[in-house]
Amino acid sequence: MDDLKKILSQATLLQKQLLNSSERNQMRKFTLRQLAEIAETLMDSSPNMEIHSYKDEVIVSGVVPNILNPQDISVELDNGIILRIECIWHKSDETGNLESKPCEFKKKIELPYSVIPETLSVTYQKGILSISAKRTDGTNTWAAKAQFLD
Repeated sequence: MDDLKKILSQATLLQKQLLNSSERNQMRKFTLRQLAEIAETLMDSSPNMEIHSYKDEVIVSGVVPNILNPQDISVELDNGIILRIECIWHKSDETGNLESKPCEFKKKIELPYSVIPETLSVTYQKGILSISAKRTDGTNTWAAKAQFLD
């Protein structure tokens, strides 16, 4: 409940700031729900994911502590370029004990280039979530010959 109050407070503050901006008419188009999502993203304590692109591969990785089960990690690839990552993880308190209430981490990342879906690999080791995939070589184009049906 406290998190919701913080998010709503941040959303209200953000809404006031946006309404006072020079782009006032455009900013009024945001709903309170959208502003709450923006505020949650800004104050989110979710793990940060880094993107490393190489000549033939892209690797997305980040520290996501205390994922307890493989089923708590979900990674989807849309159109070979958008990664959707969802994890259930547990924060640690000052003594190192896991909090009983799990946290949900959702992230959508646009990759720097299109990748081959079949090469998507997800690993989790010692608190590091790593996602990799091979770059397409540009030959994934399809051609079809016309058939005359006369």
